[in-house]
Amino acid sequence: MSRGFRLKSRGNGDLRLRYRPQRLDEIVPTFAVKSAKKILEDPNSPSVFMFEGPSGTGKTTLSRVISRALVCKADNDRPCLECDNCREMERCGDFFEINAADARGIDEMRKLIEGMHYSPWMLPKKIYVL
Repeated sequence: MSRGFRLKSRGNGDLRLRYRPQRLDEIVPTFAVKSAKKILEDPNSPSVFMFEGPSGTGKTTLSRVISRALVCKADNDRPCLECDNCREMERCGDFFEINAADARGIDEMRKLIEGMHYSPWMLPKKIYVL
């Protein structure tokens, strides 16, 4: 009998966001997930991650999970989802998720680069998901 993966509902709202994984153990183990766990266990984790692949393969979801693990106050690769950083990550001004296919004009990129020069407000790091 194979081990099944079940996602918990995260309240009401948009269906695709309600069931989006929040931790690495909620994602079906692949090479990318195993590599991400190794990277997060390293105290000198890199400052840039690059994922590539066809649409719908989980690049954005994995980047959001890694982002949450990097800013969580817990000392492991599993975000607690309860500390201030975990709860406020997407609401504070330090996490940016930008669809690069839509925002590819010169003015958008200048604005993005200009914002990178400022220190984070609430989180220990500024995070950009493009």
